[in-house]
Amino acid sequence: MQPDLNSMENLSSILARLVYCNHRQFQTIHELKTTINNAWEDVESDFLKKLMNSMLNRLLKWFPTQEGR
Repeated sequence: MQPDLNSMENLSSILARLVYCNHRQFQTIHELKTTINNAWEDVESDFLKKLMNSMLNRLLKWFPTQEGR
């Protein structure tokens, strides 16, 4: 697993847990989409801020190494 993807995979895991909690299954695409939207709204804003800052810091560390390419 690449370290660059860990944060996004963590977010994906959180969303999957919220969507499929209690082994929930969906009868329609609409029901699934609605549940995904609700799960997204339930993700704490502090977590998303930390995720964005982490990604920004990784990009800022990466860009200087790309100048010579």
